[in-house]
Amino acid sequence: MKILTQFLTSLIFSIIFGIFSLLAGSGIGGNYGFPDFGGNVGYEASGAFFGVIGISLGALVGSLFTRKLQKEKTEILSAIIAMTISLSFGLLNFEYNMTPMIAWLILLLPSLLITVATNRKERLILKK
Repeated sequence: MKILTQFLTSLIFSIIFGIFSLLAGSGIGGNYGFPDFGGNVGYEASGAFFGVIGISLGALVGSLFTRKLQKEKTEILSAIIAMTISLSFGLLNFEYNMTPMIAWLILLLPSLLITVATNRKERLILKK
């Protein structure tokens, strides 16, 4: 149950951070310009770019927050590596004409990878 709670909290934080990052990124790109990303430029590209970053960052913060509330040891390095992998996937595969499967992966992959990375020693060790 703790792992499910961590995953869901991570997912909720990633959605919230993604929305706020998208809005902040749109403001930055609309006022200062932004290069081509995902097939557009300006505020549309900037909003999407920062939205993807916000999703990954929110998943990390949500996961670490849940682990702290559960009073469990957190492997921050593993969580940061998982976030970096999922962020790279999101930034490299984002397009405005992407399939829905890729869009769902961009949203769910950070929470999933970070949850697995922070729980790997507790739940995934084979008994000798």
